[in-house]
Amino acid sequence: MHQGMGLLHLAPHEFWRSTPREIAGAFGSPSQPVNAQVLRQKLDAMTEIWPDRPSHREADEKEN
Repeated sequence: MHQGMGLLHLAPHEFWRSTPREIAGAFGSPSQPVNAQVLRQKLDAMTEIWPDRPSHREADEKEN
């Protein structure tokens, strides 16, 4: 609601008739497809820098 009526200044009836995709499209470029390969490379790079720590349960299972 904040994005639609606050930032986009849509009237309430315009906001409630909009789809979530239309609201999201107003804040990004729907003409630019998401490059899944680039996103995966970024995710892999971040997990190298900040790897997930095993939960206590996972650590206990490895010990047994």
